[in-house]
Amino acid sequence: MIRGATMCFSTYEIERFAYEISKEVHENSRYRIVKMDILGGKNGSEHTNFNLEYSEKLPLITKLYLEGENGTVYVIEPNEHGLKFAMGKITYKEYKDLTRGENFKGLMYASISIITFVLVGWTMVEYLT
Repeated sequence: MIRGATMCFSTYEIERFAYEISKEVHENSRYRIVKMDILGGKNGSEHTNFNLEYSEKLPLITKLYLEGENGTVYVIEPNEHGLKFAMGKITYKEYKDLTRGENFKGLMYASISIITFVLVGWTMVEYLT
């Protein structure tokens, strides 16, 4: 066993995807971005700079705060559903429903995978003993 060994996982593609969606929201949105939450950054601090180069380390944008014409602030994640909402293709309620549905599907798939793994393991132990 090697001590101190850690698995190196590059999150660049995740950061780039969130950055690209956020930039698209900034350019094509019906709303104004008033704030972005960045992982590792100070929550509540205002970040609206989209002039980063790809050679720089991109921040992981976790939430976008959008302000409507009437002053209402909407919180979205930088993903396809958030982009659809920002462009006005879906309502905020539809956005929240889509997000909840995806979270439920992910939880369901993870649960099914774990249950299957446990059942196969238990069956193998019973069969081999």
